[in-house]
Amino acid sequence: MKTIRLYLIGLFLIVFSSSVFAVKVSSLYSATIPVSTQSPEERSQVAPLAMIRVLTKVTGNNPLTSNPSLKSNLNNASTLIDEFSYTTNTDNNKPYLLSITFRQKDIDEWLRNANLPIWNQDRPLIIAWVAWDAPKQSTDIISDDSPNEWSTGLKQGAKEHGLRLLLPLMDAKDIQSTSIDDITSLSAAHLQAPSTRYATNALLVGHVTENSKGFVTEWKLALDGTEWNWHLTAKTINDVIPLLMDNIAHTLSSRFAVATSNAAPVDVTLKVTNIVNENDFRPLTSYLYTLPSVDDVAIVEINKTHEVTLKISIKSTPESFFQSLTFAKKLIMLPSSDPSMAIYQWHP
Repeated sequence: MKTIRLYLIGLFLIVFSSSVFAVKVSSLYSATIPVSTQSPEERSQVAPLAMIRVLTKVTGNNPLTSNPSLKSNLNNASTLIDEFSYTTNTDNNKPYLLSITFRQKDIDEWLRNANLPIWNQDRPLIIAWVAWDAPKQSTDIISDDSPNEWSTGLKQGAKEHGLRLLLPLMDAKDIQSTSIDDITSLSAAHLQAPSTRYATNALLVGHVTENSKGFVTEWKLALDGTEWNWHLTAKTINDVIPLLMDNIAHTLSSRFAVATSNAAPVDVTLKVTNIVNENDFRPLTSYLYTLPSVDDVAIVEINKTHEVTLKISIKSTPESFFQSLTFAKKLIMLPSSDPSMAIYQWHP
């Protein structure tokens, strides 16, 4: 387990254990697979499939497509199982659901050895405004409790890709503040205001048109002033949703996943303001240890202006590390006259 070394010059040495600091996506290292039996043989057989799903969630992409060397490791997937359990399934051909959790430390080690990025548990929360046009019915806005495949499919698809996605309530407040035209025209700007009640980071807008051949869909993802667009067609809902989630996960992981390696750690210096007292050290250092590239944190200097200088050992490039600070917005970069020294303000 990592430890935190606090060098309070001439005073004391304190060790803290890392703790959960922000809301996180759970079960990144777990996957559920339908199976026919509860036998150890079948469990070993499906473990590679479960591993692929876990690797996809942890990296934001299917790493086997970009790193074929990982395929050889899949044969050892069953040896990395931390725990497993069975529940009943409605499919008579496969009456059980096998939930497998792999050891996070070993999975991360695999990815570091393959020089693949790790996307930690802090992820954008997405609000999805989706309009569905089907033959012989009026346009429907998919809500959290819509009794159709789109509602359940979008939420399940997001979960399987390690994404955090909400659908609107479409209560009186949403109905009053939104229009179908805003959604069908993919007007992310007009949907920003009604999205604020959900306290989300990103906004997804979709227009789904169903016809005799299947589905024609248009999507827009908006985050921090940047927008991405996709045109996706498929025969079934179960074909469209994985394509959509692949695009979203790839887009977000490209921005937030941190490239790590097993090379010797490098040190970066971070100067942090708004450290009022000793109690501020715990959440600050605990937060830093949630970042997958951080190997060690040392507080080497504290001055009287509530400012602390940190020496941080990382197993990534400095650029990747500093990029990982941008999402949670717990550390906000301040202007500095010295370009070699990054200064951040702590927002607990």
